[in-house]
Amino acid sequence: MNTLGDQERLWANIGLETKKEQGVSDGYLDIGFLLPTTFDLDRRINSAFVNLNGFVTEGLLLQASVRHDAAVGFNDDQSVQLGVRYQLNDNLSFLLNRGEGFKLPSFFALGHTLVGNPDLKPETSITVEFGVEWQSQQVTASANYFDNEYRDLVDFDAELFTNVNRASVDISGVDGYVQWQSLDKKWHVNGQFNYSDINAQNPLNGRPKITLGPSIGYNPNSVLSYNLQGMWVDERYVTSLYTGDAQQQTLDSYMRFDANVQYQYDANWQFSLQLTNITDSDYQDDIGFAANGPAFYLGASYNL
Repeated sequence: MNTLGDQERLWANIGLETKKEQGVSDGYLDIGFLLPTTFDLDRRINSAFVNLNGFVTEGLLLQASVRHDAAVGFNDDQSVQLGVRYQLNDNLSFLLNRGEGFKLPSFFALGHTLVGNPDLKPETSITVEFGVEWQSQQVTASANYFDNEYRDLVDFDAELFTNVNRASVDISGVDGYVQWQSLDKKWHVNGQFNYSDINAQNPLNGRPKITLGPSIGYNPNSVLSYNLQGMWVDERYVTSLYTGDAQQQTLDSYMRFDANVQYQYDANWQFSLQLTNITDSDYQDDIGFAANGPAFYLGASYNL
């Protein structure tokens, strides 16, 4: 990627990208008999993009971008994004964006023996977003309204028991976060939320209406940090074939807590302790698949 111009007034980002992806599965699914779930797929995606940015006034930024994606085996796609950001003062900013999206089906959705569909088309979307941001010495916060219009959204169809493209799905809602930190920057408290209203002909799998994520952290010094994170997930619709017949139900909401400690030994070595589901929350990730109970993980990393 190359950046041209003055990033304090008018500038452009221009880039080319090529990416090769490969998905491999080798195994069996026991549904009364052993069903092979083997697939080996690959694809190449060539992309080009141009992004233009310019300050009309000191606090008013305009942005526009165009992206072209050429994926082998699929039709080419062009995506356009337009954005406006206005900084009213040192603390308060507003933003408005309209963007187009393009997403290829996963290798699992295309190639799985039982639920894969090789005829899937890429998802496309149009997103409109309006947001407000606040930043001060101790508090950072944002709230955004979004409206996503999807075409050919990839989803699992329980009646056909395969992945399909949903012709039209509209997801709108609000999300945001707030963060407070102490003046000495040793303590921080965060909270994030998402509310999504889904308008679709068929219920979408694994998409809760509400999620909440509180967290608290303490950094007594530059080498040691403690963090506690929570996550509340609303009810969500799921489908499974674990009994041999299609099972559809709504999974209960749940609240879980995780914690971690990190220690920076020196410039190269870092050690960590992670504790998951420390309150032994009882919930299912999918029908018949109970979440793991409390567990701990020790980690070490070395950076050259």
